[in-house]
Amino acid sequence: MFDYIYEWVRNIACYMVLVTAFIQIVPGNDYKKYIRFFTGIILIILLMTPVLKLLGMGSGFWDIYEGKAYEEQRREMEEAAELWNNLEISEYVADPEKFTEEDDIQIEVGEISIGH
Repeated sequence: MFDYIYEWVRNIACYMVLVTAFIQIVPGNDYKKYIRFFTGIILIILLMTPVLKLLGMGSGFWDIYEGKAYEEQRREMEEAAELWNNLEISEYVADPEKFTEEDDIQIEVGEISIGH
């Protein structure tokens, strides 16, 4: 039990040191508020891990990535990337002078989904 608490506190301390160093490295103040926001969200998740493990929800985050929906989306993205590599439009992007206006290149988009 104490080993778990020690590891948890050590992880938070290491995270805070890395975040502080990263914020100091970033030039200008424009992006610091965004970095603090996202690192704050990660810190909240780190602080919640013992509570989630006690409630039996600790593995819930990893189940998302190992789930069928995630695998389906990953497979669809790989197929889309493979299609992109085989399309004429990739040739057009690589060498736009190769095609003329008469070639009439058309791109059809089937479905776009963001999130769940």
